[in-house]
Amino acid sequence: MRSIQNIDLFFSSECNMNCTYCYVGKKSEESKQYNNKLRESIYNGKYAKNVYDKFKEFKNDITEFGCWGAEPTINGEYFYSLFKQLIEYFPNTERIFFSTNGFLKFNGLKPFIDSTIQLSNEFDKNMKLCIQFSLDGPSWITDNQRKLNATDHLLEALHDTICYISKLNNNKVKFDLHFKPTLNIDTIKTLVEEDKIVDYFKFFDDIWDYNEPYVTSKLLDVNFKALPTLVNPGKYTQEDGIIFKRFIDSIYELDDSKFKHYRHPFFIQSIKTLEYH
Repeated sequence: MRSIQNIDLFFSSECNMNCTYCYVGKKSEESKQYNNKLRESIYNGKYAKNVYDKFKEFKNDITEFGCWGAEPTINGEYFYSLFKQLIEYFPNTERIFFSTNGFLKFNGLKPFIDSTIQLSNEFDKNMKLCIQFSLDGPSWITDNQRKLNATDHLLEALHDTICYISKLNNNKVKFDLHFKPTLNIDTIKTLVEEDKIVDYFKFFDDIWDYNEPYVTSKLLDVNFKALPTLVNPGKYTQEDGIIFKRFIDSIYELDDSKFKHYRHPFFIQSIKTLEYH
């Protein structure tokens, strides 16, 4: 018997960046016009009704929704309205996930946090809000691939979010914060040829170290490991293959004792394999 537990929603067609590797079309005027229609459909209830009509046979199976698009925080003011309707349609909803570039800083994230708490109280249910911070690495990577000051804005948003959630009391919402870096072939080449792979992982390790003292709530779970998504270059060259192999070899040989928090997934996998055999 067919079953669906999660639904991904196209929540915004506008973006405040123009990432070099992004697959989402962002012709500014067209995106803006479409986003205005999207907001109107949320406001008048057509958006949630359309989702329900498509998935009503799974009404009691759906437990999770993802908010995607271009940049979800651009439509943050519509988050509460949409999910109030969706939870009424799908009463077992307990987890909401969204990914952000953080460029609007904490002001862009606060509506998602406050609205989830409000919905949890209104529907008297435990919920979980998962926030994926899309950060590619140090500023020489992220700002180059995304936008000037993108790194600083996101790190400020992350820290303020941690501090805000850690001060919350007596709510039924748990929060999960993690990173999602993306690397293209040019960045990978720089990491390999300039021997910056340790610096790359240390960047994320330092973020973890700086923010750890502020994580004081049992409702908050953070994971700042940098496990990058690699951009498909489209057309592969022999040089791409050589660089990529050197990149993988360098990661595999990485000594995670150099870091305070980061633990190498390949190393852990090797230990488990040895234990198994």
